[in-house]
Amino acid sequence: MSRTLVTVICNRDMYQVELLCRTMYKYLKRCRVVFIFNENREESSKLHKWFLQTCAPHLKNFQVSYYSKYDFWSEKDENHLTELELEGWVDQQVLKLLVCEKIKTEHYVTFDAKNFFINHTYIEEIAQIKPAITDWCEPILQNWIINCLETFNLDIPEKPIRLTQNTTPYVIRTQSAKELVEYFGGNSFLFKWFSIEARKDRLSPAEFFLYETWTIKNGWRNLGDSVQNCIGFWEHMIVDEKMTQPDMVKYIRSLIRHFDVRVAGIHKGLRAYWSEQDLFFVLKRLGVTDCIPKHTPSPFKNRALLTK
Repeated sequence: MSRTLVTVICNRDMYQVELLCRTMYKYLKRCRVVFIFNENREESSKLHKWFLQTCAPHLKNFQVSYYSKYDFWSEKDENHLTELELEGWVDQQVLKLLVCEKIKTEHYVTFDAKNFFINHTYIEEIAQIKPAITDWCEPILQNWIINCLETFNLDIPEKPIRLTQNTTPYVIRTQSAKELVEYFGGNSFLFKWFSIEARKDRLSPAEFFLYETWTIKNGWRNLGDSVQNCIGFWEHMIVDEKMTQPDMVKYIRSLIRHFDVRVAGIHKGLRAYWSEQDLFFVLKRLGVTDCIPKHTPSPFKNRALLTK
């Protein structure tokens, strides 16, 4: 086994984590797996207990390790943050990098809780996305890219550079991540740097852009294998593009046909728009209705929007 699957989860992810684990049992070949509970100590303990009862029975064929965020930094390392700034969205980005110290394989593949498997696969078969021009990035994300380049003393180009999408699945070389952490002086220093920079008004943090600019500096860059590695479902598909059931079917078929995609992902933003009926429709087209969570209440409560 040359890769490990890594997923950072919190209390808001329980429904989709159960879906992920059920699809792992159905589709993913045996590999090492790491789950990180991104909550305070009390909530992390509760989440771990829930996981062992609800999800672990589906993972008996895997080598699973569990950690909390305080396995990577201390509560004292958070003293520079206010209570309102103790936000999981920043922590989970840093954890995807700091986890490298626990990884025993050459590479690891990071998933968000929204991801799940839709076809039989080895973890080594998950493709890395090829770098593309970042002219799509909004100004605060462009500023983050410039901030990363400056941090590593790299030249600032006149035009947007090519980077791999800051989305999951994302493949990280373990040793490259370890040397990135070392560059900052260790876990505590990287956590503090990231958590401070992430909250600056002019910046929008992206952990994989930080990692990739580091690999560019050192000539270790992964140039990727595919244009797509995930069938992603996002809020803008409903709000802006007004996608219907036939649209969704065409979208799913196209990505599977052209890119041999093994993974899908449903963004949490869709909870405000999809009903359980909408979710079932999409999961049926992806072939995973038998993996729908049975022990966790569905967060998809809205009226059906995917009209025929």
